[in-house]
Amino acid sequence: MDSIAITLTTINLPTVLEDFVALQREYPHPEAQVDFIIAGDRKTPAETESFLQSLRGKTKSEIIYLDLARQEKEFSKYGGIWNHIPIDSFARRNYADLFAYLKGYSMVIRIDDDNLPTKDDFIGGHSIAGGKDPIVLKTIESSTGWYNICEALEEEHGVAFYPRGYPYERRWEASEVTIAEAEGRVVINAGLWLGDPDVDAITRLCRPVNATRYKEEKYSTHFALAKGTWSPINTQNTAFAWETIPAAFVSPHAERYDDIFSGYFLRTIVDHLGDAVAFGRPLLNQVRNYHNLWKDLQKETIGGQTTKAVTDELRKLTFSSKDYLGCYGELIAAMKEAIPVEREHFNRILTGMELWQQLFESI
Repeated sequence: MDSIAITLTTINLPTVLEDFVALQREYPHPEAQVDFIIAGDRKTPAETESFLQSLRGKTKSEIIYLDLARQEKEFSKYGGIWNHIPIDSFARRNYADLFAYLKGYSMVIRIDDDNLPTKDDFIGGHSIAGGKDPIVLKTIESSTGWYNICEALEEEHGVAFYPRGYPYERRWEASEVTIAEAEGRVVINAGLWLGDPDVDAITRLCRPVNATRYKEEKYSTHFALAKGTWSPINTQNTAFAWETIPAAFVSPHAERYDDIFSGYFLRTIVDHLGDAVAFGRPLLNQVRNYHNLWKDLQKETIGGQTTKAVTDELRKLTFSSKDYLGCYGELIAAMKEAIPVEREHFNRILTGMELWQQLFESI
C-alpha cells in the first residue's frame, strides 16, 4: 500500500467520518497514508468545514474539503466536464476522484455518507486492490455469464435477493457454477454491505431486506468472478486502483444506474486487460438515508429496462489498446454506434464519458 484516498459526496454533515477516524485507531496502517476527500454541493451544510476541522486534530489523515468554490478553482479549467456535471448532483464525487488521481493516490475507495464501518479492518480489507502482482483468489465462473454476489450474504429471514443493477432477465436463472482458485491482479475490490444492502426499489417495495452475515466459510475473505462472469459494481464501499480512474466516470445523467453502468463499462475493460474484480470484505453497515421508494423506482426504470441490452453489447466489444484510458476511448466510440435502446438517454451518458476521457488525455 502507498497512499489511499477515501472519497464521498454528501448533502448532510459527514458525521460518518467520525466512525472511520475511530476505526483507524483500532486498525492502524502506518505503511499507508490514508486521506479523506469530500466533494461538497449547494445542499451540503455550511458548518461542514468547521466539523471537518474538529476531526483533523484526531487523525494523522489529511481531510480535504472540496466545497463548490474550491471545485471551481481546481476544475473549471477542464471546461467540458465542468459544464457537464451540474450542481446538486451525486456526480460531484467525480471531482474528489479526479483530485485523488491528480495527487497520485494509489487507490481510491468510494463510500456513501450512510455507509458505516463495522469491526472489519477497512483499509486492510481493501488493500488487495491496486497491487502490482497477481494474487490467488477463490474464483467463481457461471455458465450464464452472471453470478449473484448477494448469495454471499445471509438475510435475516433467509430471503434471496439481488444487488441493484443485476439484470432482471437474468434473475432466477438456473446455471452451472464452478468454483476454483485462480490468479489475478485485483484492480477493483467491492466490499459488501450488512444491514440494508444495495438492492433496487422493486425489492425494497416488496419487502425489507436485512443482511446479517457474510458467508466467509464458503466465499473466503475475498472472492473473484472469472472473466465473463459479471455482477454489478457500485460505488458503495468499493476500491479502485489508480489506473482505473480514467475509465470510471459516474454520469450525472444515468439516474440511479449512474454507478451501475459505470461499473459495467469498466468491467468490460478489466476483462480485456486480464485484471480481476474481487468482492467480499471489508463489510460496511448501511443505515440508509431516507428515500422515497416510488421516486427511486422512477429513477431506476430506464436502467432496469436497458441493462440486459447494454451489457449484451458490451460483451461483444474487442479492444486494441493496452491501458484503461485507451480502452475507454475505444469503448465510447463503439457504444455510440452499438447502443440498441434509448439512444438519446445513453448519448448523454456517453458524452460525459467522452469529456472525462478527453480530460485525462490532456493531463
